[in-house]
Amino acid sequence: MVYEVKGGWILPNLERFLTKLEQVSVPTIPNRNEAQMNQTLEVIKTRYSCRTFDGAPIPEQTLQEIAHAGLCAPSAKNRQPWRIITLSDKALIDELDANAMARMAISSPKDHQRLMDRGGTLFYNASAIMFIAKDPAGIAHYIDLDCGIVASHLTLAAASLGVDSVICGFARVLFDGEAGEAMKQRLGFPPDFDFSVSVLLGFSDRPANPPHEPDPNKAITVS
Repeated sequence: MVYEVKGGWILPNLERFLTKLEQVSVPTIPNRNEAQMNQTLEVIKTRYSCRTFDGAPIPEQTLQEIAHAGLCAPSAKNRQPWRIITLSDKALIDELDANAMARMAISSPKDHQRLMDRGGTLFYNASAIMFIAKDPAGIAHYIDLDCGIVASHLTLAAASLGVDSVICGFARVLFDGEAGEAMKQRLGFPPDFDFSVSVLLGFSDRPANPPHEPDPNKAITVS
């Protein structure tokens, strides 16, 4: 209850107070955090795995921004057991693609045939590849999980900047055996670091595919 003191009497004046309150114009302040959150959710919901790139180059600044987003990923005990190695030399990417396909034809015929059915390439004519190298000195049970989180950051950052992507684990075939050690050196892997996963980047050569349909039954709430 709101009261007004007047002439020694305390008079109830709630109704008049509320009337004045309704007349007060309170400016609306945009909730920037909410706007940013909605934008982030929209990127998450619409991002899809692209397997048909047009080969057009990605601006260097854009690649740097994507890589920086990967470096912002969380990790177990903040060890950050990774290096992000960006390759944008298209001729070298195509060379590695042919190398990987030849190896897969021998080591994994079924996977090789699957890729042949998709167009005959491993890297889908991507303009750039970000190899995520893992530090064996990290926490053993979490190293690949940490690197996977980096990959997720890279793909979402790319989508927010208009760059298409797909996570590529098959690139591991490049790093098997003695030839793999030479490949790590060629690509600038730090000593003792191993391949974890890679992200292919570029621009789709056709209209965007719809993202996969989420299954709400796979999100379980315990209350």
